[in-house]
Amino acid sequence: MVGGWAAGYSPIDLGIALPHTWWPAAALLGGVALVLVPGIWFSARNPSQWAFYPRVRTHHWSGALLRDNGLSWAFYLVGYELLFRGLLLYPLVDSFGTWPGLTVMTALYVLVHLPHASPGETLGCFPMGILLGAVGLASGTVLAAILAHIMIALTNDFGVIRANPELRVHG
Repeated sequence: MVGGWAAGYSPIDLGIALPHTWWPAAALLGGVALVLVPGIWFSARNPSQWAFYPRVRTHHWSGALLRDNGLSWAFYLVGYELLFRGLLLYPLVDSFGTWPGLTVMTALYVLVHLPHASPGETLGCFPMGILLGAVGLASGTVLAAILAHIMIALTNDFGVIRANPELRVHG
């Protein structure tokens, strides 16, 4: 990288690597799968979620559209997590320490959610920002955060599509 905030940092320094220790990443992904995914699936039945999700505003969902929606979420969230839990977090922690770095990154993460997320989702960004960041620091990778965020987004979208009687899947 030439110039800028992360000058002098290698991709590995920014968490763009396989985990150097697997247990934090595995614990995060297991917790998301066992606790958050069922909770999100259940909350997708709440009509208040329907105002925000899915982002694609159509009433008719084909298999191809479901696939493309999932792939677009994955593509978007890879960049999103590389920014927050990689490019932003690691230099902040290096410059200011672990808790100040996690706090600043999480504050920015919450602020980004304000204009487009439900109040519950925005509040959930406080613990999730700290958790995703801490796991990234402990494991040395943003990979677990990427996978966790994709699981959360797809569970939410597919849960809303399934629960909202105005949305139909066909083909």
